[in-house]
Amino acid sequence: MSLPGSAVPRAPRALAAFAVVDLAPGESREVALTVDRADLAYWDVRAGRWLVEGGTYRVEVGASSRDLRVAAETEVRGDAVVLPLTPGSSVGEAMAHPVVGGTVRALLRAARLSPDVLVMLTAMPLERLPYQPGSG
Repeated sequence: MSLPGSAVPRAPRALAAFAVVDLAPGESREVALTVDRADLAYWDVRAGRWLVEGGTYRVEVGASSRDLRVAAETEVRGDAVVLPLTPGSSVGEAMAHPVVGGTVRALLRAARLSPDVLVMLTAMPLERLPYQPGSG
């Protein structure tokens, strides 16, 4: 199983489920495999919990990782994550925050900053704001 274009560093392909099936020549058999949502999760240090990244997952079936015979894609809804703001959070993260974002954006609009200054400001940690010219 893989998630092409994942924002999280991942192995190109991960074993999510398997079954050993002995077949005689020409014989076929239906096999059901289950991939639990938890099997798709990764540990997010910032959130302090396991999260599932949403996207189009590719499922491949074969005799081995080098002998893949069938592939399909399935859409998986990701977990909603609201990270807490800290002094080290950027102004951009505060602008995107679902609780305080509107207020931060309104304050920045009222400051009438140039677009270049606004771009620079979005990368700045919140804890550095009191040390900027004009903040006193």
